[in-house]
Amino acid sequence: MTMGSVIGGLLFSTIGLFVFGHGKRTLNMNLMGLGGALMGYTFVVSSTAMIYLVGIALTAAAYYCRE
Repeated sequence: MTMGSVIGGLLFSTIGLFVFGHGKRTLNMNLMGLGGALMGYTFVVSSTAMIYLVGIALTAAAYYCRE
């Protein structure tokens, strides 16, 4: 586990926490699911590049599902 993967995991888990909280407040199940995925996927993915690629993709999905 490199420093880059630790920073990426911390960054995207924090974003996931806020996305999950916003989804809970607005009763948006899509955002809650994406927030949970952002918080949990770093336990499954070990490559630093994949952590950032998946994190960016999930964050973009949360951005477009926020309505």
